[in-house]
Amino acid sequence: MAGNNLSLRIARAEVAAARGRLTTAGVIANPGLSATREQLSGGGAGYHETSIVLSQALEIGGKRGLRRTAAEISLEAAAARLAAEQVRLTFDVRRAFVAAAAAEARMSALEQTTAVFRQVEQSGQARFREGDISEFALQRLQVERARYENLAAEARLAVRLAGGALALLVMPDSGGFLLLPAVALDNQSATPSAAALDAVLSAAAARPDVVAASLEVEAAQARLNLQRRERTPDITLSAGYKDQADGFRGAIVGVSVPLPFLNRNAGRIEEATAELSGAEARRVMALREAEAQIREAWETYRSLTARMALLNDELLTNPSRLLATAKVAYAEGEMSLVELLDAADAFRAARETTIDLTSQRLTALYHLELVLGRLNASLPLALEDNQ
Repeated sequence: MAGNNLSLRIARAEVAAARGRLTTAGVIANPGLSATREQLSGGGAGYHETSIVLSQALEIGGKRGLRRTAAEISLEAAAARLAAEQVRLTFDVRRAFVAAAAAEARMSALEQTTAVFRQVEQSGQARFREGDISEFALQRLQVERARYENLAAEARLAVRLAGGALALLVMPDSGGFLLLPAVALDNQSATPSAAALDAVLSAAAARPDVVAASLEVEAAQARLNLQRRERTPDITLSAGYKDQADGFRGAIVGVSVPLPFLNRNAGRIEEATAELSGAEARRVMALREAEAQIREAWETYRSLTARMALLNDELLTNPSRLLATAKVAYAEGEMSLVELLDAADAFRAARETTIDLTSQRLTALYHLELVLGRLNASLPLALEDNQ
């Protein structure tokens, strides 16, 4: 999904870079080979010495192991940040999905209302010719039809824009196509969370960004341990062969050890200590931010669920039937024009209220899953030509 998303590409590049640093951390230093020839002359015959020496630096004190440990933990942290970015992108797609579904629902409601006004305006012309309604009433009908035709056209444009935005998220190279939900907004489910707030908050520590922050603390601690070990000098072993002009020849062995008198690695230890302190503060901050976001998202979802239940159970009862009944009653002369307009506005307001709450509730559910760090199954989508 959205493989060309730039944020996702950056996160994947960070994982690849961390993997490269892990490879580097486990590498043993290359041996060195030196060859020298000394050609001396003076007075009598010349004199020469030829030496070939192979040297190898050896780290002691487990430094390579500590370096690998720090790199491995950093790789895990980069992978956790990638997972967090994938969750965020999933939410962006789902939010666009809901926006497209809501745009389709609004378009459907407006087209339904517009169709009613088309029929009523046509019957109104017949009634005007028969003298049943005044010219003012007919013009008022025509004005209302024009208004709803315009609203319906705007709704159709909103659907195309929302479908195009969704296509760009899911398929950046979609070209002239748009993606629209294959399931109507009213048929999409948002299962209420029965878990208590305390139980939901306990998931904060497992969120990918919080896990990444915790791993960074471990990596910083490993780097500090490494810098402390760096105070212990490494040794370099050498072995070779020397040939002299006077006939003497034989093996050469040696050991080289730096003397840690002037540099005890104090600066890097101080730097690593400060990095560890910063990583610990970022972990605490990430956990607190995660808990605050979860609490807010949980409360928002519960509130919207309660408001939806109130509308469905008590306040809004089949507004489509209201509009259909008003259309028939007006056509038979049992309802005035004002009452018909009121019924149309009531239907539109009821549908918009339901659509807004449904889309807000679905978005709140997906946001709750975002702040909990969860991924979801794929969305039902339909590809359409945008030409």
